[in-house]
Amino acid sequence: MADPVAKTPIYPVRDNQTVTLSITIGESQAGGTDVTFQGAELKTGEVTDLPIGPGQAIRKKILYCLTTVQRKNPASGKTSVKYALKGGVQDVDLTYDDATLSEIDERVVYDVAVKFV
Repeated sequence: MADPVAKTPIYPVRDNQTVTLSITIGESQAGGTDVTFQGAELKTGEVTDLPIGPGQAIRKKILYCLTTVQRKNPASGKTSVKYALKGGVQDVDLTYDDATLSEIDERVVYDVAVKFV
């Protein structure tokens, strides 16, 4: 397994506006994500438009996303993961592509901790 990729982005939120999360694994690779918030597992597997909570309730808290990417593309070992956050001050797509896998079925973990402010 490749070394984990750790990221800690900051996401400004708005009161009375629900923040949602979608995660896309790119480069024709396989994988899934474990999403936890406040010690509770919110979702495992594919993540699409997952409601996290209203801004005033999640401000000063951290959302943990542990995404495992497995190489399935025989043509390329490049990996990328896009974390799309909506409902804050501005919608953002955070794309990370820090790992390249050399072998089929090799894995890498993207460990992303989103800080809400």
